[in-house]
Amino acid sequence: MLCSNTQALSLSFKVPRRNSTLLQIQLRPNDDPAKTGYHLIFPDAPLSAFLGFPVCSAKIHASHDTGYAATYGWIQFTRERPSATVPGEWEMDPIPLASTLNTPFAWFGPEPQLFDAPSRLERKDIDWTAWSFLAYAEDSLMTKAVRPILGFEWGFRIENGEVSIKSLKMLNVHQAWEQQRALLESKFKGWRFDELDPDVRVEMLDP
Repeated sequence: MLCSNTQALSLSFKVPRRNSTLLQIQLRPNDDPAKTGYHLIFPDAPLSAFLGFPVCSAKIHASHDTGYAATYGWIQFTRERPSATVPGEWEMDPIPLASTLNTPFAWFGPEPQLFDAPSRLERKDIDWTAWSFLAYAEDSLMTKAVRPILGFEWGFRIENGEVSIKSLKMLNVHQAWEQQRALLESKFKGWRFDELDPDVRVEMLDP
């Protein structure tokens, strides 16, 4: 059972030559920073500093595919600005140990789970937004050519020292992907970022 302050989206998606696959997205406040591993990432910081920030996860369940047929990747962009009214630039959001690698994926593999739990030790005013895209290579892992499947938006604000979590919502994946393609193409040489395949199907389900 989900707690009352958890936001959730459930959906199914299907890309050509693969079976229908389930995706469950959850966004909730971080009420247990040790459970989410903050003592491993910031061993000298008090865990209480990370309370209330968002924890986002997106889990894939491919019951009819496995291995190469269930291989997907998560690409994430973030935008940080002092308030929602101030323009800001989108940036890639890799995991630190992969930040110097020539790959757009933060998470990749069979049924990859997206997980992110951003925070700030200093609670200065900030408006932080993430666009998280599920993507795939048509031949699974042979060619550096990527297409989007879907995308969703989430984030948080800090105002006067208080953290609030933004609404979880699906993106118009075609428009959002086209907006970010130039950044992907400029950053990842040797890769190709193709437009949305019109045969990709996404269906919202009851959470």
